Amino acid sequence: MRRYVELSSGQFRELADRAVFIVPVGSVEQHCEGPLGTDLMIAEAASEAACEHLERSGTPCVLMPAIPYGLSAEWQGAPGTISVPLQHLVGLVQGIARSLVEGGARAVAFVNGHYGNS
Repeated sequence: MRRYVELSSGQFRELADRAVFIVPVGSVEQHCEGPLGTDLMIAEAASEAACEHLERSGTPCVLMPAIPYGLSAEWQGAPGTISVPLQHLVGLVQGIARSLVEGGARAVAFVNGHYGNS
């Protein structure tokens, strides 16, 4: 599994048209006594598993940096919750996808670990 932040521009260019770029999307919010980053950790683990599966099947995969914050309006104000407006999250997702595609990527997947982002 390759991590995007560890690639050079040349390595990106070599992989762009044949790799799947996977972006984990989570949230940071209250989970009672559980970790604030539970949904983020789920998205990251699922993304890593997907990358490993793709690599085993012969498809190159690049794990992107996670988007840690999401829409958590239902927990806004709860201790530890960080919520961003929907339009900011959508803009970020669109911007990441657009940048990757403009750079030559052909397959970009977002793995959501938080129902509120759906």
